[in-house]
Amino acid sequence: MAAAVERETARLADSFATGNALREGWPVAIVGATNAGKSTLLNALLQDDRAIVSDVHGTTRDVVEDTFVLGGVLFRFIDTAGLRDTTDRVEQMGIERSRRQLQLARTVIFVVDVNCAESQLAALSDEVFGARTEGRVIVAVNKADCLQRDGEDDALSSARRAAVEAAVRGAARARKVDPQVLFLSAKEGEGVAELCRTLVETAAAAQETEGDVVVTNARHYAALSAALDDVRRVRQGLQSGLSGDFVAQDLRECLHHLAEITGGEVTTDEVLGTIFKNFCVGK
Repeated sequence: MAAAVERETARLADSFATGNALREGWPVAIVGATNAGKSTLLNALLQDDRAIVSDVHGTTRDVVEDTFVLGGVLFRFIDTAGLRDTTDRVEQMGIERSRRQLQLARTVIFVVDVNCAESQLAALSDEVFGARTEGRVIVAVNKADCLQRDGEDDALSSARRAAVEAAVRGAARARKVDPQVLFLSAKEGEGVAELCRTLVETAAAAQETEGDVVVTNARHYAALSAALDDVRRVRQGLQSGLSGDFVAQDLRECLHHLAEITGGEVTTDEVLGTIFKNFCVGK
């Protein structure tokens, strides 16, 4: 019984990271090289000119954030400074912030310019794929409209697209990551709707893994964490044959912390009786 309580309390406490992300806005970091189209993509997702767009490398020097609701889910989109080596001190500070967002975000959109995909993958795959766990990276191959050239046979553009996708998957596979790969044109709006659907599915899948109940309140999380410590001491005490009085004290503390969530004190008599009967404390 104590082990079952411990498992469920731990599950609820662990769900806080997901619950808090859903309440505050599911954090999505948009990362990539300079001029890959990150700011253009942010504007397309927000349906607003939130970020400055320019052909000048290093235009975005700081993190730009905004929230938007997609499919009933609140997302917090984070446009970041392009990842590159630079001697500009201000840009360096922006890049360091980009790296922090890469670590903290629940989902990462790795924007790759289709025109120079191989060089960008070679330069950034270790940093982007190496920082993420499987299923949390979406590779957005941007400027996909450039694949189709005037007067060119469709087969050639299809072959070019296949080559780019193979390069992406090869770079990811080498780092033991299997990302979703989408081709889009942020400037033209092509493929953005599919990206939005993918984001909603990603957030929904994360919530489903947590079960039916997800903790979103920081105070409840603190109470659950304290209760988890208490119930672990209860289980350890039962296993080691500790005196019932000591086990009962830890159990009372556990119930007290759980009562902070339920809003009412919980009596220990029935719980103590059940535990002592099942575990034969003192025998």
